[in-house]
Amino acid sequence: MTRERKSLGKRAEELAKSRLQREGYRILAENYTCPLGEVDLIALEKKVLVFIEVRSRTGGISPADSINLTKQRQVIKVAQFFLAQRKWEGDCRFDVVAIQISPDGKLEDMELIRDAFDEEGVETFA
Repeated sequence: MTRERKSLGKRAEELAKSRLQREGYRILAENYTCPLGEVDLIALEKKVLVFIEVRSRTGGISPADSINLTKQRQVIKVAQFFLAQRKWEGDCRFDVVAIQISPDGKLEDMELIRDAFDEEGVETFA
């Protein structure tokens, strides 16, 4: 991964975190890593545990489109590991924050997609 891409990803995660906190999410973990992979953010929104994938892009392609079925399933496996470790028995869901950055580095759009996919890894967003 190039330095520019890492920098873009870090900036996107900070933007997403700020937006989520403004909307009432309480961030529990950032860049949670386990033997099965990584998830960008884990938060509580009211009593729901939320696993959040942050995607950013420059140019024309939609960031949300980059979360294919393989990526969804990887996030689900990480979530299952987290849930088993914490013995969580409440509700949970998968959200996506899709961030579009202009080629000159300015925020163009940020979309919060709640319940973006289900535990089977099936897209529920278009």
